[in-house]
Amino acid sequence: MTHSTANIPGPDELREMSPEEAMLAGAESGGVHVVHRRQRYPIPGTKAEKRAERGVSFMFGLAALAGVAFIVVFVAWPYVYHLPGEGSQRFRFYTPLLGGLLGLMLLGMGFGAVLWAKWLMPEEEAVEERDDEPSPDEEKLMTAATLSVGFEDTGLQRRRLDSHVGEQVDRGLAHRRARCRPAAVVRSVETPRPLDRPGTEHERVA
Repeated sequence: MTHSTANIPGPDELREMSPEEAMLAGAESGGVHVVHRRQRYPIPGTKAEKRAERGVSFMFGLAALAGVAFIVVFVAWPYVYHLPGEGSQRFRFYTPLLGGLLGLMLLGMGFGAVLWAKWLMPEEEAVEERDDEPSPDEEKLMTAATLSVGFEDTGLQRRRLDSHVGEQVDRGLAHRRARCRPAAVVRSVETPRPLDRPGTEHERVA
């Protein structure tokens, strides 16, 4: 989707604007209209803002402590298996501790980021224009070329990693079938049938 460049301010006008005004002008030139934007705390340094900052800091601090504890447990906690009565049984808590600390670290980081966005970052509502007309042929060709080059840069088409993996799996399955089939044949030949056991025929006639 293309937008007219008539509303884009010149370099001199942009230099005279504040960073926020330049940001809004850039959004308008791109077809994005900022309907509502305000700071969460218009007066900086209030008790509510300090309380929000402490909540966000607590979540990130909790994540940091959990990360340090994860490293300590991973390095220093005993993990060698011992039978009951032959050694310490603390190894049983090794994996649960690692999983719990890792989960606590991720939760702390996630909640900290969400609370930061909800409590501290400016509140904003924006609307973007929708162009009902199809994109020009030039943009379609450029987009297709960008996707094509990006796919070629991955090397998947040249290296064919997926096909090599499939071939290795097929070879492994074929080798496994080749190893299991003779064992099944030998077992069926060597195992006597009930009627071939000594005394079976005699007992049936009697």
